[in-house]
Amino acid sequence: MTDRLFRLYYEIKRKLRYRLLKNKNISIITNNCLGGKLAHDFGLKLNSPIVNMQMVPEDFVKFCKAYKMYLSKDFCEVTNLDNGCKEKFYSVGGGNIDFPVANVGDITLYLQHYQNFEEAKAAWERRKYRIQDKKFFILITKKQGFENVIEDFCKLSIEKKVVLLIDKPYKKEIKNTKCICLDVPLGVHFMDRKKNCFYYYYEKYPFLKWFNGE
Repeated sequence: MTDRLFRLYYEIKRKLRYRLLKNKNISIITNNCLGGKLAHDFGLKLNSPIVNMQMVPEDFVKFCKAYKMYLSKDFCEVTNLDNGCKEKFYSVGGGNIDFPVANVGDITLYLQHYQNFEEAKAAWERRKYRIQDKKFFILITKKQGFENVIEDFCKLSIEKKVVLLIDKPYKKEIKNTKCICLDVPLGVHFMDRKKNCFYYYYEKYPFLKWFNGE
């Protein structure tokens, strides 16, 4: 299957998804780049400040608990990367930090896909006002040791939330939260295209049905 054929199929899916989506004025808020990718998949405006950046799961839960408070805080550049900042990034599978990093209160933002801090700050300030009354929150995790974080996430007083597990099912019962294991092979990113297929690994979750409340 050629890349050209895949792109054609992707554009057809994108237009169809947009037509079938009942509410197009939504915010897709994730702890990593998936939110921006899903907005593009559905032809939607980027109604979340967390685009092209990442939070570790623990910080994401804190953000979800009090997002209005965090959005009111200054977006500050981290110029001194201490061991704690580096270890947090390593915990989610990250490597060397050769990109800008920011703090919003006690939350760290890893700005992987921005050329400089000023570009990231401008995007954050522009998009933080777009969070709509109807919100969708997604948590992505793939390593062991996040059980307490998942439990805290499930306790959030947010109706629409889902846990996407990368490679291992969650053994405990999850209440009030949708959960799915994507079964991504070792060494493959969950946002990569599945080999010889017309879809990405994360598309295993039925986002259209979820957004439409089905």
